[in-house]
Amino acid sequence: MQARFLGRSAQSLAPELDTVNTLLQHLESEGLVHRSDSRIALTTRGRLLADSVGSEIMAAFPETLS
Repeated sequence: MQARFLGRSAQSLAPELDTVNTLLQHLESEGLVHRSDSRIALTTRGRLLADSVGSEIMAAFPETLS
């Protein structure tokens, strides 16, 4: 899956990047992740709810999981 993702052009990744940005904004507004520079980390609350955070991330990309 990673090789498929890395082999695509930046233009064809635009929808996925928009999805990632929207998802991260949501998770950050809920206090589940913290972004700084190029890093993203779970907050204390996010670590307590890590299974739910992971489920949200996986649900955002259902077509890439098959």
